[in-house]
Amino acid sequence: MLRDLNISNVAIIDHLEVEFGEGLNLLTGETGAGKSIIIDALGLALGARASVDLVRTGAKQALVEAGFVADSAELRQIAEECGVEFDGELILRRRLRADGASRAYVNDSQVSAATLRDFGAALVTIHGQGEGDELLHPDGQLALLDDFAGCAEHLEGVERDYARLLELQAELERVSTDERERIRELDLLEHQI
Repeated sequence: MLRDLNISNVAIIDHLEVEFGEGLNLLTGETGAGKSIIIDALGLALGARASVDLVRTGAKQALVEAGFVADSAELRQIAEECGVEFDGELILRRRLRADGASRAYVNDSQVSAATLRDFGAALVTIHGQGEGDELLHPDGQLALLDDFAGCAEHLEGVERDYARLLELQAELERVSTDERERIRELDLLEHQI
């Protein structure tokens, strides 16, 4: 059971503490009230892909902490495999800096984002309106494959390297064009001489 959720510097939220009670808990409000931001923040604590867009404008970092009371063989196995102390209570924490660096913790032990996702998958399932529509689009399919393959944390590096490749290709094209112009100018001058 999700016991509490603490959110700092996520999107428009400066600081928010929510305590959940036994049974059904509902988040209600008008469009734009921030329900989706709370769900996105919870997703961040559960190991979802971290986007610097979630860090509140002007803040150095965002922090989300979700406390759970839960016990299962699956949770115990995950905790044992990653060396996290587990006594039926879990605190999943994610710190995301404005520069994109992210740190994940379970019960104050630093873990990988993949391990945080493992805990998150064993604890929570979030379903939203129209969520299955992503399967109809190639970008959604690729995101699911990347997530399944555990490549999420490598995507930023690949995107950065690809952007650099495009810059270098443009520079090579510019240099090649300059060289062709120089040769053409040289031919013209030799012909004139």
